[in-house]
Amino acid sequence: MKRAIICCGIIYQDIEDVLKSLPYEADIIQLPPKLHNHPDQLTSQLQEEIDKLSGKGYDEIVLTYFLCGNGLLGITARDTPVAFGRCEDCIDACVGHHSEYKDWRRNSIFESRGWLNNGDDQTAEVRAMRQRYDEETVKELYSEMYVNYKKVIYMKMEDTIDPEDLTKAKDFADLVDLDFMITDGTLDVYKDLLAIEHSDNVCVLAPGEKVELSMFNLMRRI
Repeated sequence: MKRAIICCGIIYQDIEDVLKSLPYEADIIQLPPKLHNHPDQLTSQLQEEIDKLSGKGYDEIVLTYFLCGNGLLGITARDTPVAFGRCEDCIDACVGHHSEYKDWRRNSIFESRGWLNNGDDQTAEVRAMRQRYDEETVKELYSEMYVNYKKVIYMKMEDTIDPEDLTKAKDFADLVDLDFMITDGTLDVYKDLLAIEHSDNVCVLAPGEKVELSMFNLMRRI
């Protein structure tokens, strides 16, 4: 099997870890993490990458993206089947199985090693703010920005959390004056995406087919 994986930079390290246990090699195209902030740009970038891979003999193109603010809607498979997960986004995929998920989604900020180390993260944003304002002003501004939130949740997908990542996440929770917690995440949806045989959590577009809203499982949407 010859696969190409178009991968969100936020989940790239986790995808590499999953691939180590699989009996095939794949070409990985890593896209900038900040694309998740711009669904319209995500749509055009993904379509461009899919078009580039057309005619290159791949059996399947795998997207490690989900609905992502409607960023996948309208994406079209060319001459190669395109697989993607049916979740709302990566948060839904990683911690949506928890019974508390709906409450968390309403009032929580989510972190992971990918979110904390993507070059466009909250840590970088805080550093920039501290260059402009004194600490008291920074804390006041951030408290106002996140006044409707209750906690910062670190989604733990790795066996051991890097101490630096834990410090970053806790420091941010302290800055915005929110409770901090760690919850076990899962990579099961990504494992299904990368498996030889996909589960029902994965949709596969036939050549010429487009992504539609009805293809996603949005029963957990708030």
